[in-house]
Amino acid sequence: MFIFTRLVLRSTRKKSSLALDVYKRLRLSSSLSSVRKLGRRFSGRRDLQSVLEENKHLFGRGNSMREMRRALQEEYLRRLSHFVRFEITELRDEGAETESKRILEKVNQSNFVCLLDVKGRSVSSHELAAQIEGWQNRAFKEIAFVIGGAEGVASRVVERADFSLSLSLLTFTHDTARVILAEQLYRAFTIIKGFPYQK
Repeated sequence: MFIFTRLVLRSTRKKSSLALDVYKRLRLSSSLSSVRKLGRRFSGRRDLQSVLEENKHLFGRGNSMREMRRALQEEYLRRLSHFVRFEITELRDEGAETESKRILEKVNQSNFVCLLDVKGRSVSSHELAAQIEGWQNRAFKEIAFVIGGAEGVASRVVERADFSLSLSLLTFTHDTARVILAEQLYRAFTIIKGFPYQK
């Protein structure tokens, strides 16, 4: 399995300003009813507990952990959409060589490619935010984040990558890596925009 996440780095200031404005109004409001009203107007205020409550059926017997991780991934991507537009492309697990060929077919020449690789650079959340902001300042309109399959990727994909990022020295399942990437991208943009992180 391979996931290809393309962030389209175009202006989303209107949405970001709205999110920050709502947060400020929530902080300043002394009325509980007003807080709830504003919370309904800005769905980004939901916390992960509410997400898990909405998807509590996933904890039932016979349901897989994959479904729960998918729910968390979708929540972080929903939050990320307030700051940046993105596209996700998934390919079937067909082995490293075939996958790598299809990855290179999907990646545009103008894309800045960030490959998730255990041998890549380890950074903190603030350092990742600084990296993304630096890529934006260098006028890259799109950043492609690539997660390879169980067999990894071929050397030509590694050579095509402009930056290699390691999420951890630990080994994660593919689905877990997707959740971590989505969460870290969301966290990075809250840092860049100066927006309080939704825990």
